[in-house]
Amino acid sequence: MFTLFSLDVFSVYMRTIQFVRYWTRLPAFQRIAYASGFVIMLTGIAHLMAFPLINDATWSGPTGFRKSIVFGLSGGFTLVTLSWLLSYFPAKPKLHTSMMVGMSATMIIEIIIIDLQRHRGVYSHFNMATPLDSVLWSIMGISILSFALLATIQTILSFGKLKASPAMKIAIRLSMLVFFLSQISGQLIVIHGLSVVFQEGQFIYENIAKSTTFGEGGNLKLPHALSLHAIQVIPLLGLTLNRIELKNTPSKLLIWINAVGFLGLVVLAQVQAYKGKLIHQLDTFSAVIAWGCLFLLLVPNIYASVTFVTGKILNQGPAKNRIEI
Repeated sequence: MFTLFSLDVFSVYMRTIQFVRYWTRLPAFQRIAYASGFVIMLTGIAHLMAFPLINDATWSGPTGFRKSIVFGLSGGFTLVTLSWLLSYFPAKPKLHTSMMVGMSATMIIEIIIIDLQRHRGVYSHFNMATPLDSVLWSIMGISILSFALLATIQTILSFGKLKASPAMKIAIRLSMLVFFLSQISGQLIVIHGLSVVFQEGQFIYENIAKSTTFGEGGNLKLPHALSLHAIQVIPLLGLTLNRIELKNTPSKLLIWINAVGFLGLVVLAQVQAYKGKLIHQLDTFSAVIAWGCLFLLLVPNIYASVTFVTGKILNQGPAKNRIEI
């Protein structure tokens, strides 16, 4: 038993050493974003674990756990992914560090205000009921806009040189474009929400509950959430295609098909929201479009996953032609 315990302790020690070496070799911008992102995700996990343990806990509303959980998990994951994607960009330490410091700070500020307002029992977004609420919402609004501007810079930079395979280059650029759309939809939510909570120059607290709803039931949050996570979905396909070593042309085609399907679903969700309808209230034409986009989104992923698992490479190309720096 002592020997097994000693081996286990030694194994943990060696893994710790390996992690420390890996961490210290990361660029400063990645260490900042990874640390911030994981801390933010931990806040979401903490609220998720606490939710079923609290008797009077609610999911939505001013004291609801939804925002703390969703924003924590989604925001942290987004920050980590953006930093990971920057590793494919040409090294610009000062610029990349400044970008990740800015993105991390704005995300942390937003999460702190969301959690603070939840614990106060009031709405976080669009809340200007008191001077304190107004200050907190103003700070959050500035943070949201600042993050959007930094995301725009990263999107523009993605169309420069990239240290990636041809398929991965396309995956990064297309995913950043869709992610950029998430920032536009986010700003549209802010504009709409302000128009809802202010009626004839008068702030109406009760209207905050419908600040992200367009018309009778249009959910403006859905297209924003979908496009926000394009940076995980599309590059993941690029990574899988790199692993199965498919030739450049079919790999790039699969990326394009996947991205078109993803973008189609985002656009459909946005149009449906501005119709004032829920996503499941599709007419026949929209339903056909939705199923078509879903088909385009899933088929490349299914093909790449099955090929990777089974090892049946249908069209293999030389490795030296797949990587361009």
